[in-house]
Amino acid sequence: MEDRGWVEVIGHREAAGRPALFATTRQFLDDLGLESLDQLQLNCIVLKTILTQQK
Repeated sequence: MEDRGWVEVIGHREAAGRPALFATTRQFLDDLGLESLDQLQLNCIVLKTILTQQK
């Protein structure tokens, strides 16, 4: 995801090993045809509902 420019390091956590903290980029939203991350969450909810109903 980082190679595609979909996420970027925005800091490091204050924990052992100081793991990177990532955030999505505008490129991520543009490539997926989304205006905001709220749309992604809504799409996941709709997909989960559809998959649940198919069982």
